[in-house]
Amino acid sequence: MTKTEIKQNLHNQIETLEDSDKLNEIQEIINFVLNDEVIEWESLTEAERKGIEEGLKDVEEGRTISYDEFKKKHEKWFQK
Repeated sequence: MTKTEIKQNLHNQIETLEDSDKLNEIQEIINFVLNDEVIEWESLTEAERKGIEEGLKDVEEGRTISYDEFKKKHEKWFQK
């Protein structure tokens, strides 16, 4: 896919969104990517910190799967 096609695709998908929460999430992601933002640990909620810590512990203890396994397990997320 060319850059122009990617931009058009993103624009079309965003244009059809009506959910303000999802639009805000997309805006945050774009801001993060464009501004090379660093998220300060202290700015995270307790639930976010706990989730990160649990994820790191899972990695340390070998509870991981490959990206291909993840895609297969959550195939519905990757369907258009």
